[in-house]
Amino acid sequence: MSTRIAINGLDRIGIDILRIISENKEDIDVVAINSTGNPEMDAHLFMYDPLYGVYRGDVKYTDRSLVIDGKEILYFQENDPSKLPWRDLNIDVVIEASGESNSNDAAGKHIYAGAKKVVITSPADNVDATIVMGVNHNTYNPEKHNIISLSSCAINCLAPIAQIMHKKFHIIKGNITIIHPYTVNNSTLDISHIDRRMATAANLSIIPTTTGVARSIGTIIPELQGKFNGISLMVPTSAVSLADLNIMICKQTNVVEINEYLKEMADGPYKGILSYCEKPLVSVNFKGNPHSAIIDSLSTMVVDGNMVKMLAWYDNEYGYCNRVIDFIKYIASK
Repeated sequence: MSTRIAINGLDRIGIDILRIISENKEDIDVVAINSTGNPEMDAHLFMYDPLYGVYRGDVKYTDRSLVIDGKEILYFQENDPSKLPWRDLNIDVVIEASGESNSNDAAGKHIYAGAKKVVITSPADNVDATIVMGVNHNTYNPEKHNIISLSSCAINCLAPIAQIMHKKFHIIKGNITIIHPYTVNNSTLDISHIDRRMATAANLSIIPTTTGVARSIGTIIPELQGKFNGISLMVPTSAVSLADLNIMICKQTNVVEINEYLKEMADGPYKGILSYCEKPLVSVNFKGNPHSAIIDSLSTMVVDGNMVKMLAWYDNEYGYCNRVIDFIKYIASK
């Protein structure tokens, strides 16, 4: 029996999740959508995606639904999640992709409305669990975990690599730089903003900003708590991010050993999560890649045997959305 889901928020992440489920004919039943838009506009945005192209199937709409490849998906425009009819619709999982309900209390309104589980597509406070597929998904407890955060796209990239490296080489400390495309939170013209850097036109500048990845790694991998710091650079591209991970390790190593080890992990226990690239590719080549992280093996460096630099690409939308779908399937298997 298919898992019955509802998507709350049909912005970039919500649309990508709906597209992947529809294109791949996943065994997931999208029953309903709650959006601040309207069916006509959201049908258009779903059909004509500026990053991933035109949807190859059939998209229609009514005043109360989207119809994708003949399947009708109920459409709501409710600002208060506690008033949504999740109980009547027998919703198993709500994918909370609005960006507004990133706490236990806010996401809990979906539980109050009758949903069995809520999966938040961003870091969140005071939730029952924060899960990264391939890293700590086996800690999920269906009896205890009803409101779950899947952290961020950056953590889904970095946490598997950090876990892999810590297992073999023992990380002493590290520093992270995230090179990230501008997002809906940026403006393409200078505006008034509490953060003077974020007030700058994102399509004209590289913008340094803060990131929570350092703290979040310690949440996912407790033995690495407090061992990282990091910064993010917003750049004028539309898709695909790059994580620059610099770590000091306990054991002496070299580039060949590290790359061979990463390739072994990508082909083995982290298959589907981690990918390994030996070609001289650039960001646009990884658009639509479903992996959480793609190791750029040509960029691996080692200084003095124990200072290691690694680069990892990730599609900050498409890769992350695939992990959300993987976790929905994982929930269904329990």
